[in-house]
Amino acid sequence: MRTVTCDFTRNGYRLPTEAEWEKAARGGLTLPSGTNATPDRFFPWGNDALYLRIDGNLDGDPPFPFDLYGSLRADVGAPLNASRPFTGPIFGGSLPVGSFPAGRGPYGHDDLMGNIAEWCNDWFGAGYYSDSPDVDPHGPESVLPSIDDFKVLRGDSWYGAYIPAMNAFSVEVGASKRRWATYHFSAPYLGFRVARTSS
Repeated sequence: MRTVTCDFTRNGYRLPTEAEWEKAARGGLTLPSGTNATPDRFFPWGNDALYLRIDGNLDGDPPFPFDLYGSLRADVGAPLNASRPFTGPIFGGSLPVGSFPAGRGPYGHDDLMGNIAEWCNDWFGAGYYSDSPDVDPHGPESVLPSIDDFKVLRGDSWYGAYIPAMNAFSVEVGASKRRWATYHFSAPYLGFRVARTSS
């Protein structure tokens, strides 16, 4: 394996840091449109719920009602619900970027929540934010090979809120949920977006 480093002083394309991803999802204290009314928002679109429930039996089979869940804001898998026998993909795969304009983030980014979970540049450190720099943290400097070889992932995916082979040992939801996986892991519900340091 090679060690890859990122020169944040250059203006080429790269993976965003975990902190940059979260700022894109939450916005800063101010936005181009003015003051950010919800800088601690749960989701890129604000604090409105991710899922909505449709009560009732739509097709008559089985002959008892159960709850259907969907979202107008993100391509995400169905949540766990005791009365729903299946939790998982609603659409069965990723959709074209921008298919959920109601889920757009405060800076205009599409699909920060849903579609695919996104790799970040940072190595994962469980307690990193307890002593990280206050401004523009870039994640831990290094990790121990084969023990802590996890990279950060952010955002839920079309596959579901809890994804096999991808850890999510936290109670956070939405924009604050931290996830991680081994850096060589790949799956159709994982991907990335690029960032670029502005001068």
